[in-house]
Amino acid sequence: PDGMAGEMVPLKDGKSDVHAAISTLKKWLDTPDHYNRLKGNTEAAFEKFKMKNVAGQYMDVYENAISDFKKLRN
Repeated sequence: PDGMAGEMVPLKDGKSDVHAAISTLKKWLDTPDHYNRLKGNTEAAFEKFKMKNVAGQYMDVYENAISDFKKLRN
């Protein structure tokens, strides 16, 4: 499905921004529709980021890079 399965909490001075995390959790509590929309996307996100899927995508990137490099050398 379209959309996110969660939200990013920014770092502050290289550490977790506790206030931003609290704000995000409060938003989820205050807006159940928003939370349920995110929650509804988690299964698809889990599938998308399974190692077998991600590894295949990395292999495609590496194979394309090697192919491009070989073309440049010829």
